[in-house]
Amino acid sequence: MKKSSNILVCALSLIIFQGCGTFKHGFHPLPPVTFEEVIRLTQDKVPPDTIIKKIRESHTVFRLNSEEVTELRRQGVDPKVVDFMMNTYVEQLRRKQEMEDWNRWWFYGGHYYWWPDWDDYYYPRIYRQHHFR
Repeated sequence: MKKSSNILVCALSLIIFQGCGTFKHGFHPLPPVTFEEVIRLTQDKVPPDTIIKKIRESHTVFRLNSEEVTELRRQGVDPKVVDFMMNTYVEQLRRKQEMEDWNRWWFYGGHYYWWPDWDDYYYPRIYRQHHFR
């Protein structure tokens, strides 16, 4: 009886721990879409909505200067795609600011906005460097 229960426990353990070995850990994002890839997709006659979807799904952020925007338009990239690429950076800045604003509301994270003497003066230097970049 004891031997069969040990075998049963071992068999169940193997089945349970086998699942741990095959479980995917973490999130594997898509590789970012490059500037050259956008031009190549345009030259391959890929629809603008498909290019935008690919950029959105890969969470690629473009910080384009005027020369790069001119190059994209010269290469025939749809204005809708160029506008979306320019807005990725603005949206990323907005999200970052939103997270920084949320960070000020942490419990025990300093005074709240409605606090009468709310000011940077009351935050220690280390706290300001960490939370208000």
